Amino acid sequence: MRDLVAESDVMALLKSSTADLHRSVEQIMPFFRAQFSLRDYTQTLAAFLGFFGPVEQIVRNAADWSAIDFDINRHLRAHRLESDLLALGLSDSDISNLPRCTSLPNVGNRESALGCLYVLEGSTLGGQIIGLELARRFGIDRFTGASFFLSHGSRVGEMWKEFSLLVRSHINKPDSQQLAVHAAMETFSSLEAWMRKVIAHA
Repeated sequence: MRDLVAESDVMALLKSSTADLHRSVEQIMPFFRAQFSLRDYTQTLAAFLGFFGPVEQIVRNAADWSAIDFDINRHLRAHRLESDLLALGLSDSDISNLPRCTSLPNVGNRESALGCLYVLEGSTLGGQIIGLELARRFGIDRFTGASFFLSHGSRVGEMWKEFSLLVRSHINKPDSQQLAVHAAMETFSSLEAWMRKVIAHA
């Protein structure tokens, strides 16, 4: 791992340290493949729920978020995946029976939770592009099956800036940076392993 002391901006450090892992995850995402179908999309959302559901739960429980005046619920989106799957025809029973990931990142404190959130929240940025592709291919929007990817709407940039400021405010020492970076790397690795496993068996 690079010299954390030399990197004063934790957001830049998180980005550079996870760049290869981020690219690996992007390469397995199917949204822009020529044969990507609505059925494929539904299966991909189900796989995402299997990951985001349990990961968001451990992030929620990892810290007293009110102590730093952070509304964690605004940044959790698994419930949007459930709504999208319902809109696409799955039942509540179908959704509750979907497989859940059990090989999760080690998130046991605020620093590691923010590192994990860096990955989850960062996905809202690319989600805007995916949302446009879903509208073009399938004619769906945030009300008919794409709310997960379009969750922050026009405020996505503003929400990312707010999150970045929070991370910079509370992770500004080498030890805390290391915890955040390790958790972010674990989150990308866990997501990739889970998606490869689930999509391969879809």
